[in-house]
Amino acid sequence: METTNNVEQASTTAEKVTTMSSNEVQSKTAGEMSASQEEVPAPQPEEAISEAAAQYANGKAAMEAKDWESALELYGKVIEELVQKHGELGKECAQGYYDYANALIRKSEESTDIFGDAVAEAEKGEQGEQDGGAEAGEDDADDLQIAWENLESARSIYEGSQDSHLELGRIYLRLGDVSMLNEQFEQAVSDFNKCLEIREEHCEPHDQRLVDVHTALWEAHGMASAGSDKDHATPYLHHLRKSLEGLELGLARAQLDLKAVQDGMADPQGRTEEQIKQEVTRINETIPDIKETITSAQESEQSTKALKEHINTAPAAEPTAEAPVVTTTGFGGFAMPSSAAASAPVTTLKARSKRKPSDVDSDRAAKAQKAGDKQAALMARMGGGGSSGFGFGGSSTSIGF
Repeated sequence: METTNNVEQASTTAEKVTTMSSNEVQSKTAGEMSASQEEVPAPQPEEAISEAAAQYANGKAAMEAKDWESALELYGKVIEELVQKHGELGKECAQGYYDYANALIRKSEESTDIFGDAVAEAEKGEQGEQDGGAEAGEDDADDLQIAWENLESARSIYEGSQDSHLELGRIYLRLGDVSMLNEQFEQAVSDFNKCLEIREEHCEPHDQRLVDVHTALWEAHGMASAGSDKDHATPYLHHLRKSLEGLELGLARAQLDLKAVQDGMADPQGRTEEQIKQEVTRINETIPDIKETITSAQESEQSTKALKEHINTAPAAEPTAEAPVVTTTGFGGFAMPSSAAASAPVTTLKARSKRKPSDVDSDRAAKAQKAGDKQAALMARMGGGGSSGFGFGGSSTSIGF
């Protein structure tokens, strides 16, 4: 994915959005946009505000129904309204760019597993079906490119703001997801680390958004180990342990919140008793999987260290004409050589995904997919502070018509 200047990305984002929707978003020229930013916006009819609010609400409903094309069309109209009122670099547009990108990514996640194979690909052998799979792959690549461009536009806006830290963290997390889907795992690690830095500064230790980014990081390090001479095993295990730590803190907090609600107190996050119970159940079901993965990783790490020590101290073997047999021992997301090839770069083993499926309305929705599921695709998180929705007509909200 080719990175361009942030300002150039933001100035052409409305044009980028048009490529993904049958109802094209009409883009202003740079001169028109500059002039519109200098003018005082004319009062909008109340019916126009209501229409824009309805489009956004319908877009959210389409996302919940996994009707990605309808969501893209509706969010495209929302972006058009935002750009016309606030200009392409207006802070109010950032959430719109995110929502449009998020819809594109979730569409790609549904049709692609973590290695880029088409989930809907028919049985191999028929040329027509193979051509169809190739076309689907090209469409996914286009979707991800446009998603990345919209996320970059949102990132540019949030970086210029003094009070959008968690929103910026969410952008970096989704940029990392795009890199994962493009199999650019080193870049994914970089983006996820930027998200982690922000969330560690602004989130409480029990906040499950921290668990989410630690999970993203151990997955990314597991995938990045293929053909790499970098040490990905150490951070892989570190982020596994941090994920477990965060889950245990989150469970303790959720249990306290549940008791408070059962005693008649209102939940600070507005959750019902049933919602908190679901959170407790989800964490309880996830913790054993993480513990098992950590145990396997620790055992493999110890075996690998012992093997390397043996190789370094063993006398050189007499050369033979036969090629040595090489086997591997798994280390979580890694496959470590167990012969003289132990000093070669590690290869990748499929990491079991513990990340939760995407949910546009919550960063805590739904249970992690089990190992062996066809789609171990990444999830969309909605971490963020303050208002993450659109406000219609109010000046106190971050996004408004």
